[in-house]
Amino acid sequence: MGKKKRTSAITDTVIPDSETSNSASKEGISSRIDSENPVENIPVFKNPKFVQAKANSKKSRVWKSLRQITTAEKSAPRAVTYLTIDVPGSLKPPKKYSDISGLEAKYTDPMTKMRYANAAEFQLIRSFQPEAVNSYLALRRATML
Repeated sequence: MGKKKRTSAITDTVIPDSETSNSASKEGISSRIDSENPVENIPVFKNPKFVQAKANSKKSRVWKSLRQITTAEKSAPRAVTYLTIDVPGSLKPPKKYSDISGLEAKYTDPMTKMRYANAAEFQLIRSFQPEAVNSYLALRRATML
């Protein structure tokens, strides 16, 4: 609490006594310098004075447009893209949906082979004519035997 601090005439920052490390004094100076020059704190992508550094090679970099990149990907037959990746089939069984309501079907009518979700749909299926049953099964690409 009773430590004395001396100030530097050059930067007007408080420099701690020799008991503390030099790194603390350097941090104090650098924070003061950074706060004096706010232009230097702007990130590179927001700095209006930013200039792209040139590469050391003698060749200039050629930038390709999106169209050139996509045509190059399409022309390479063995290149792996999101469209060419083959995946194995799912291990889970496919979900079955009701032919009437579109809800997840837990039941199948043994006579008409139509799927239904509840008792009300079952009564409705039993009241259908064979032509209506065939049209519902045709939508599902199943045929009545």
